Amino acid sequence: LLLEGGSLCAHTRSLLPGGGGRYHPQRLYFFPTQKAPALDIFAVPPKDVALYLSYAQHTHLCTIPLESFEAKGKGSKDALDIVHFAEETSVLSRWVGQELLAKVGTKHMGSSVKYYIALGKELLALSNYNSLLAIVTGLKMSQCAKEVWKGLPKKIATVFQTLNSLFDASGNFSAYRRRRQDLRPPCVPYIGIELQDLTFIEDGNEDWMAVPQRPATASDPLPTSPSTPQLANVQKFMLIGRILLFLEDCMSRTYPRPSEGDLLSLEQYFRCTLRTAMSERDIR
Repeated sequence: LLLEGGSLCAHTRSLLPGGGGRYHPQRLYFFPTQKAPALDIFAVPPKDVALYLSYAQHTHLCTIPLESFEAKGKGSKDALDIVHFAEETSVLSRWVGQELLAKVGTKHMGSSVKYYIALGKELLALSNYNSLLAIVTGLKMSQCAKEVWKGLPKKIATVFQTLNSLFDASGNFSAYRRRRQDLRPPCVPYIGIELQDLTFIEDGNEDWMAVPQRPATASDPLPTSPSTPQLANVQKFMLIGRILLFLEDCMSRTYPRPSEGDLLSLEQYFRCTLRTAMSERDIR
């Protein structure tokens, strides 16, 4: 797997719409050339938005070579494709916070919070944990909505608590890791966990291990060779391989393509809106 990552990534790229990796994910999110369309996102069913976000992020994920994940785990600053993917998630969370901030003091504030919780529930059903984390983070970002949270129906508040608990950092994200074991493609994992694990594996394990030497005896003295024999740390490479195989499996099947109307309208909306998302400091 480590040696043939290029061919594996070529396989995942061949699964993209249009084939051969010709579908560019930046068209879905960034660099708008026109004003945002007059689309009321809250009028679009959460299920349709969730499918679009899953389709878009999964398409982007499939363009990232597995070698980039391995390089990022080694601390490389050149894995810009992963940086862009992470930035995409951050901008999405700020978009949620910005939209909620715009509703403060209006009668639509409560319904907006409910909408994003419903969107999170749909993302969970689609196994898009990366976008789900962005939605949960955005919901927690705006502190000025405390009175709205207090007035939420218990059933809806319970749904949010369930979504939020998936990313509880206690036990090294044990809640998410339990879910991760049952993930089936297509899915978009929370890649922060994969990168964290790759980093820990790289930092805590050497590529090569010295061969244990026998105690010296009068009849069998130690070799006098200046170089110590070494063996490849197979266990380390197996741990890395498992993570890369998991990512490859996540990319092995694609999400259903949204309808042409939804794809075009939501693509245009997010391309324009996410570019102008406020900073987290301004939202807070």
